[in-house]
Amino acid sequence: MNDLRSRVALLALVLIAVLVIGLQTLIGRRAADQMAAEIGAGLAEVAQQVADRFDREIWSRSNEIRLAARNLARIDPEDEGRMAGVAAGLQSTFPSVVWVGYVGPDGRCLAASGMGPQIGETFPDQSLLSAADRPVVIDTHRRAMGVDGTPGPHLLNVAAPAVTPDGARHGTLIAWLGWDWGRDIQRDLGRALRRDRPLEILVADAAGQVIIGPEAAIGQPVPRSSAMPAATGRNGWVVADWPDLPDARQLTGHAAVIGRGDLGVVGWTVHVRLPEHVALAPVDGLRQTVLIWGLGGGLMMALAGWVAAGWIARPLRRIAQAADRIRSGDDGVEIPEVGGATEVELLSQSLRALIDRLTHSRSELDHALSAAGRDALTGLPNRRFFDEVLHLLTDRIAAHNGTLGVIFMDLDGFKAVNDVHGHAAGDQLLITVAGRLAHAVRERDVAIRLGGDEFVVLLDLEGEDPAGQARRTAERLIALVGLPVPLGEGAAVTVGGSAGVALWPADHADPREVLELADAALYAVKRGGRGHVRLHDGAARGFVSRNK
Repeated sequence: MNDLRSRVALLALVLIAVLVIGLQTLIGRRAADQMAAEIGAGLAEVAQQVADRFDREIWSRSNEIRLAARNLARIDPEDEGRMAGVAAGLQSTFPSVVWVGYVGPDGRCLAASGMGPQIGETFPDQSLLSAADRPVVIDTHRRAMGVDGTPGPHLLNVAAPAVTPDGARHGTLIAWLGWDWGRDIQRDLGRALRRDRPLEILVADAAGQVIIGPEAAIGQPVPRSSAMPAATGRNGWVVADWPDLPDARQLTGHAAVIGRGDLGVVGWTVHVRLPEHVALAPVDGLRQTVLIWGLGGGLMMALAGWVAAGWIARPLRRIAQAADRIRSGDDGVEIPEVGGATEVELLSQSLRALIDRLTHSRSELDHALSAAGRDALTGLPNRRFFDEVLHLLTDRIAAHNGTLGVIFMDLDGFKAVNDVHGHAAGDQLLITVAGRLAHAVRERDVAIRLGGDEFVVLLDLEGEDPAGQARRTAERLIALVGLPVPLGEGAAVTVGGSAGVALWPADHADPREVLELADAALYAVKRGGRGHVRLHDGAARGFVSRNK
């Protein structure tokens, strides 16, 4: 996962996932609001249709009661049989009539049929007897009693005056209507409107309690957010919490049963509800669709990013491989000139220019080493061209932010070899030591004979702890110097070596001064007993290592 193409693909996938989730939330919220508004408006329309249907039914029944009242007005008040027949016929014709009675001006029942006040008994609600010459529809707040004696729904009170054609009022026809017809409306409209949605139609009385609806809702209060607007004639919809369904919020449309003609306001309200999670189920499907397609598109984009990153990384990989081969010393390798992205092309050109510069510096260095002449005895570069070699080395090292290590060393016991074995033996010793030094250093390092038995090794150091690298190299060189040197005819001599080490630019900004610091460190070794390596104090704070 550390390569470029994997990171690009992962980044693309994460960004697209965040974008998709954000879009899913935004689209889902807006779609939910829009769908709730559309469905809520539809529920409000359904509630209005149901309220209109109730209005029509009440109007129809009130007209039937009005016609019956007119017939009773034509009957002689003394003809109790005919009046009782009209009342009984009205109840038998309309099953929803729980009780019907013809009440005289004095409040006593002149005729009655059903479960209510009987003939001769006083009607309990005397206010209806003074009704104007029009039907009056009000909620009685009484309940019809079932066969088992349990209370049933509220009864609706419809009263119509019995007035003769000449305007004489003989009494009032009063009917208590049950709710079977209301349940029929609720059932029929509900069946037509539900289709594949669990719509529920509820009717509430003027007190705001459910009188028609699901069994669990009967007698329960309508949520205030739906009851108040409906009661004031403001039809619409809300999202409400119903007491009989505490675990599911309901989209609720509401409308008022206003009353037709001259009936006046009954006070009922109609509420049509639908569970919110059912109404907004398509939005959940939309959210899932957006998520699936979005993540699918994200995977495709991540794959495209992976491929594109591979296309971009391919020339970079070629450049890196070539650079590694050049670093390992393969002189026949060049930085490839690649095309494609402008940035990659510029990088390729810049690296080629840098390598050319370093190669040119190396060529100049090699030319200086070969053309300037070498030490006639050992073949190593001599003091004459030391400054030029040092300058070329520092330029090359500065190009890669490296460190120049300067090892200043001489031989311990060289004068004794000259005195005992002669100068020819001394020369042979110097030639052998110079060859060992030349073979021991790397290609990018330089071994120099300054004169006599003094040698300098210049190290091109990279990485961490350059002082430690220089110290270890000096110890290794002293060990090589200390090996026996054959002189011929079975004779051999052994000498030792001492070394001082300093670093550029850590110890001094001028490389010539660094050579002087290494010489001073060597002098300190000489005073301390020879056979040691000493680093200049600025590089190692006086670190001294003894070659065992």
